[in-house]
Amino acid sequence: MILALPTFENVLPLFKLARQHLSEILSAFEFIDRTAYELAVKHGQGKGLSNDEIEGAECFVLLETSGGKKEHDEEVRIPSVDAEPLINVFVRKKLTILLETLLEADQPLITTGVLSQSPGQFNSLWKLREGVPEAVSKEGKTYKYDISVPSASFKEVVDATKEQLRRKGLLHEDAVRHVIGYGHVGDGKLHRIPTFPCLPSSSAWQVTCILT
Repeated sequence: MILALPTFENVLPLFKLARQHLSEILSAFEFIDRTAYELAVKHGQGKGLSNDEIEGAECFVLLETSGGKKEHDEEVRIPSVDAEPLINVFVRKKLTILLETLLEADQPLITTGVLSQSPGQFNSLWKLREGVPEAVSKEGKTYKYDISVPSASFKEVVDATKEQLRRKGLLHEDAVRHVIGYGHVGDGKLHRIPTFPCLPSSSAWQVTCILT
């Protein structure tokens, strides 16, 4: 399931609500910032939502579930739409209830969301997430920095990096074009990636110093 959020401030409340609804079957809760999402779509790494649906979204969350208990895995199962591997009815019901709760809330945490309807659509959604590094590499040279920070600080870390680069005159089309962030909310692992064309060694050194 992919969810569009109007603000990063909603990520942790959404994570808390997802855990309440899904408990042990929640296996992944991935944050993707707007720039990372747009670059993945631009370079053909999948498209979870339409252009209209992402209007006003600041970031996105990809959510995955798996059977965490024996009774979950033994629930009645039905064939998927395209006769690929079977879909767990119990899990789908839980996800549907979560999505409906989010969409019908008086103060919604999301602008919209899509629940995959088949294994093919599921794979397409996760291709979006897994394809971010490849998409970013098509924008120029990249450095990938994996850091552990409180999940509440993901956006702050990326924004602070951009501001430091801006102050050094390094955040523009001929220097650092993008700084993206995406990562695992559950364990606080953030992937922070700058993209840039060939830089003079002195500028590259400044970028490295800012990011490390």
